[in-house]
Amino acid sequence: MKPLTDKQEAFCHEYLIDFNGTQAAVRAGYSKKTAKAAASRMLTNVNLCKKLSELKAQSINKLELTRERVLEEYVAVGLVNIGDIMDWDPDIGVKMKGSDQLEQHHLAAIQEVTMTETVLSHGRGDNDPDVISRRLKVKMHNKMPALDFLKRYTKLEEIGDPSDEPAVLVVPTMVDGDAWIKLGNQMRKKAKTIEHDTMKELGEN
Repeated sequence: MKPLTDKQEAFCHEYLIDFNGTQAAVRAGYSKKTAKAAASRMLTNVNLCKKLSELKAQSINKLELTRERVLEEYVAVGLVNIGDIMDWDPDIGVKMKGSDQLEQHHLAAIQEVTMTETVLSHGRGDNDPDVISRRLKVKMHNKMPALDFLKRYTKLEEIGDPSDEPAVLVVPTMVDGDAWIKLGNQMRKKAKTIEHDTMKELGEN
């Protein structure tokens, strides 16, 4: 097996940072003009790809990264809601739960916590302290990418109405007995169709 050059070795390490071949080639010392072509060529090199696999395996083992651990992170981001993080009450307002009340999966769902202090008025001494307003900002990770991944992972998108057509119901705006009867029939018919198609899909799986 032909050994890799120093640049190729460097490319392997740089590529595993962001999996951007062109940028990894630039950081490894290739010129910007030839980086894209060089990256494309190197990623078809059998020896280099073997080296990438070895380095990736080392990283995974070092981080103790498992499929279950990755899924736990997706579940935390997708299923933890703001009520798990915050408390609110008409008397005390809104406040973040204490660290002793938050578990690891709650923390994984939080993207940012920022405390901003504003001095409203300056005091004159120990007996007259400054009046400070504190504003807490809690930002959660975007749920949708995580939920989309979990949907695809569990194949939930295969269950439902195969037509992908939204149910369109005309709701009567006046008290019209016949119109409401017609609406009820429409809803029952749509519900039976969805139930039939869902059961059929489950049976096939």
